[in-house]
Amino acid sequence: MVIPNECYGEILERVLLPWLEEIEDERKSVDDSNPWRGFGSVELCWAIGDRIDDPSSLLYWVAKNRIPMVIPGITDGSIGSQLFMHRQKSPDFMIDVLADEQILSDLIWTADESHGLMVGGGFPSIT
Repeated sequence: MVIPNECYGEILERVLLPWLEEIEDERKSVDDSNPWRGFGSVELCWAIGDRIDDPSSLLYWVAKNRIPMVIPGITDGSIGSQLFMHRQKSPDFMIDVLADEQILSDLIWTADESHGLMVGGGFPSIT
């Protein structure tokens, strides 16, 4: 599948970078001393989904219902590029990947039964 840059990368940059600035301001207003503790891909998905006004969007529903959507390879791909670009302007910005691990652990150990939707093949490990 070939997607023109103006339909993907440029749109993400135009939309996500201002949202990341807003998200950072919100996080700092809650806890300026350590705004990124606990801010993993789950929180990022909710923060982005809160800004999407389109019921056909998966992130819209993830945020609306506070469904934990864990993205292990959040820095991979176009979203990762936007996160990196934002960090160039704001060096303290970070994603707490261990926060996602804690959420998964809490869900697993407290669930009577569980189900998961795995999309993609994951990312390779170096051995």
